[in-house]
Amino acid sequence: MRILKILILGSSGNIGGFLTKSLNKYYEVIETGRKDIDITNKNEVIDFISNNSPDFVIDSAGIADVDFCEKNEDISYSINTLGTMNVAIACSKKNIPLIYISSAQVYGSSENSSHFEQDICDPVNIFGKSKLAGENLIRTLCKKYYIIRTSWCFGGEKCFVKKIIDKKNIPIFMVADMKVNLTYLGDLAKVVLSMINSESYGIYNCTNKGSELKSNIVKYIFSQIGCSKEVFPLPASTLKALAPRPKDCLLNTDLMESSFNIELPSWKDRMIEYIDTIMSLQK
Repeated sequence: MRILKILILGSSGNIGGFLTKSLNKYYEVIETGRKDIDITNKNEVIDFISNNSPDFVIDSAGIADVDFCEKNEDISYSINTLGTMNVAIACSKKNIPLIYISSAQVYGSSENSSHFEQDICDPVNIFGKSKLAGENLIRTLCKKYYIIRTSWCFGGEKCFVKKIIDKKNIPIFMVADMKVNLTYLGDLAKVVLSMINSESYGIYNCTNKGSELKSNIVKYIFSQIGCSKEVFPLPASTLKALAPRPKDCLLNTDLMESSFNIELPSWKDRMIEYIDTIMSLQK
């Protein structure tokens, strides 16, 4: 039986790197980073994908720094939107299924409820707008695609949890009143595996169970390492310099669960497991 060939764009990033390691166990994985391919160059993307003839393309490339995107609109749209368009064109030409890693921030804010995939999207910052524009181009150009809208991913080598633990001895300031879902990358990889073995194409929300204020998530992380620490809200003067954030940008995952017969555990359970792994490696 022939082993499927999976091309992962953005392998040097945290999500792409994690997916590369996870899928390597089952498939022939072609990992690519910025040094391998410039996704803003349409001809380069088309030639690269054509020459490698993958059975599946996973696009985890792009700029995820929300504040950088807000200050660098041209770069954000060039990579997150036009780069995505180039990948979609290349996949469409060869009829290759495409998995696109998107974001909960394409929805904008919600009031007292979680977003469903069919909800109207009204992003409040350049990052969300550039990702939504990329999504729309995929939907226009491709017949076979999965768009995964996820949120606050943790796990891997460049995880925000590690960065928070590293800051245990210094004051923590952050936007404190935004409620989010979290996604463990190990569970995201399971969903991606299910998609590769399915033809239920479409848009799917993907997060672990539960939601929490960002400030409480940071406090929870510290509590798991036995550290009592206060998280300070950023002053209004600082917030004005940051990109706007959606308030309570939560996701409903019923469609993912029913389509792929998957029910992901709570983010707290996965966070405990992940922190235990980090701490054991530091001993």
